[in-house]
Amino acid sequence: MTRRIIIVVCALIIVFGIVFGFHYLRGVMIGKYVNQMMQQPVTISTSEAKVQPWTSTIQAVGNLTAVNGVDVNSQVPGQVVKVAFQSGQDVKKGNLLVQLDDRLDRQNLQTQMAQLNFVQQDYNRKKALAQQKVISPSELDKANTDLRQAQSVVAAAQLSIAFKQIRAPFNGRLGISQVNVGQYISPGVPLVTIQQMDPLFVDFSLPEQQLRLVYNNQPVEVRVDEFPHQRFPGKISAINSRSDPTTHTIGVRAEIPNPDTKLYPGLFAVVNVILPTQQSVVTVPQTAINYSLNGDSVFVVVNKKDQNGKTIQQVEQRFVKVGDRKDNVAVILSGVQAGEQVVTSGQLKLQPGMTVHVDNSVKLKD
Repeated sequence: MTRRIIIVVCALIIVFGIVFGFHYLRGVMIGKYVNQMMQQPVTISTSEAKVQPWTSTIQAVGNLTAVNGVDVNSQVPGQVVKVAFQSGQDVKKGNLLVQLDDRLDRQNLQTQMAQLNFVQQDYNRKKALAQQKVISPSELDKANTDLRQAQSVVAAAQLSIAFKQIRAPFNGRLGISQVNVGQYISPGVPLVTIQQMDPLFVDFSLPEQQLRLVYNNQPVEVRVDEFPHQRFPGKISAINSRSDPTTHTIGVRAEIPNPDTKLYPGLFAVVNVILPTQQSVVTVPQTAINYSLNGDSVFVVVNKKDQNGKTIQQVEQRFVKVGDRKDNVAVILSGVQAGEQVVTSGQLKLQPGMTVHVDNSVKLKD
């Protein structure tokens, strides 16, 4: 019995020794493999961290609106006898748009003009008699009052005719016609919309914390989906006098020149408010930045000495604070110094301390 126990114990010792030895050797082999991988240069591409002037922007979204835009309507009722415009037409201030039937008004004007002529002659006659002291001053005063009243009636008749001529209130572009010849219209009924096309306003909101960064006449750039590769410049023309207590944002309005009338009122717009230029900031390509939950980082190439004293290139992982981004370039607020070489391609193969070979002649794939 004792002998069997000894044999079993010896067997277990041998088995455990084999298992332990296997795991130990595997760890040693893996360590050697990793060490070899660390020592074997990995080909990468790099770019130099540069110091350059930088213009930051504040981005917001808004809507384009017309400086002047109204629904054209009539102040008086009447029947349409002429529509003098085409839908979508550009018009000048004062152009006739719609003519209402004014025949009765013109007949009334002729009657009142005749009456005015009679009263004018009566006044002239009495004025001459008053100068000769043939009539009393009170009779002349009454004639003068009658003349003024007749002039007022004629002016009212002329105004009534003018109201039957519906004209463009300002330069602009008309919308789709909502009126037809022969139609009887009532006051206030929209006939056509008119929008001033140049310039336009863009209205947007900014967080109240950014109020200190904006000011009147500050330059802005506007982009719309219709023209994704074109930027339309403008300037801030007004800042609201109060903050919205619900959203804690402040309304801002900018004026955008639109001489080619490419932009239309009502379009959705992305607005970039341009801040003063900073003369010296450190920038790197955005492709150099590795984004993760642990923080943004870059790999920086540094010169080291190997065991034989030979200079080799290795990589350090640096955590960085990233600022503004624009056109595939990012501002680095901390973590990288100007002149250092940052890895822009091949990062997925890297670990801190790896030996690398820089080759910027070809574009590498991760």
